[in-house]
Amino acid sequence: MDPPLELLGGRERLELPAQLRQIGALADQIVGSLLPTGGLSAISYADRLYQLPGGVIVIATGSVLLREMSALVALGDERGALAAQNRAASLTLALGAPFVVAFLLIPDLIIAVAFERGAFTANATHQAAGVLAAYALGMPALLVDRITSASFLSRGDTATPMKVTLIGVAVNVALKIALFRPLGAPGLALATAAGLWIKVAGVFALARRRGWTAPDARLLATFAATLFAAGALALALTVADGPLVQLMAHLPRLAREARLLALIAIGVAVYFPALGAGLWLTQAMPAAVLKRALGVLRLAR
Repeated sequence: MDPPLELLGGRERLELPAQLRQIGALADQIVGSLLPTGGLSAISYADRLYQLPGGVIVIATGSVLLREMSALVALGDERGALAAQNRAASLTLALGAPFVVAFLLIPDLIIAVAFERGAFTANATHQAAGVLAAYALGMPALLVDRITSASFLSRGDTATPMKVTLIGVAVNVALKIALFRPLGAPGLALATAAGLWIKVAGVFALARRRGWTAPDARLLATFAATLFAAGALALALTVADGPLVQLMAHLPRLAREARLLALIAIGVAVYFPALGAGLWLTQAMPAAVLKRALGVLRLAR
C-alpha cells in the first residue's frame, strides 16, 4: 500500500534537504576555485566515483524503506517499522563496506583505470585519489543517511531532518574554509564527510530520543560481521597488491586494468565468505539461510 502524500510531507518538502546539500557543492566550487590548478577537477572526478556505489545502494534501499516504514507507521505497527529500518541498515552497510575499503586502500588504481588517459595525467590521478580517500571516510554516513532520516519522514516530520541538515551544511562550509589551505582538495572532501557525519549523528540522536529508531541485537551483530569482513578484505588487498604490481608490470598493455580486475576477484572471494562466516558466528543470520546461500554458490559453479 502506498503511503498518503501528506504522511510523506509532500514532494517539495522532501526535496529541501537535497537542495540544502547543494550549498555544500556550491561551496566546493567557490573555495575550490582558490586551489592550485587541478583541484576542482580532482574533486569532480572523485565525486563521480564516490557517488556511484553510494547512490545506487542508498536509492535502492532508502526509497523502498521509506515507503515500507510509512505504510507500517500508518497501520500502527511501530515494531515492524523499526525492524524494517534495522534490516535496511544491515543490508546497506554490508553492501557498501567493500567500496569504503577499496576507496581507502587503492584509490590511485581506481582513479587511474577510470580516468587516466589523454590530458588526465598521473599527477591528476594522485590528486583525485587523495580526494576519493577523503570522501570514503564519510561514505558510511552517506549509506545510512536516508535510513536515519526515514525515522522522521515516515511520520510526516520533514522539519527536523532539514534543521539538522542546516547544521551539517554550516559545519561543512566552515571546515572547507578552514581546511582548503593546509590540505588542499582533500580538505574539502574531509569537510563534506564531517558535515554528513554530523547530520546523520544528529538525526539519529533525535530519533533515538523519541523512540523512533532502535538498533536491535541483530543489527549490531551484522555490523560486527561487516567489520570483520571489511578487515579481512583490507588485509587481502594489502597482501595481494604488491605481488600483483610486479606480476602485471610485465604485461605490454592494460596492466592497471588487469591488476584492478584481479583485486576485485580476490576481494569478492574474501569479503563475502568472511561476511557469511561473521554472520554465522554472531548469529545475525539463521544457519538455514546461510546453507541456502552456500547451495546457490555451489550451483553457480
